[in-house]
Amino acid sequence: MKLTGITRVVYAASLDDSSATLGRPKERIAVLRTEAGQAIGKASIRAGQLLRAEAVAVLAEAKAMGRK
Repeated sequence: MKLTGITRVVYAASLDDSSATLGRPKERIAVLRTEAGQAIGKASIRAGQLLRAEAVAVLAEAKAMGRK
């Protein structure tokens, strides 16, 4: 996340808190962590790309304005 300029994350309930409160087995939390770390389209959920040209245009505009 440092690559994007994010230097701090603030949150309320952790995954362990959620697991304990909602009665989810820790194994399911491990699966969630694994899924979240996968590249888009590589995890078990279907993925499709929309509005690519528009998104690339926004990125190019931000770069032109000197943002990283």
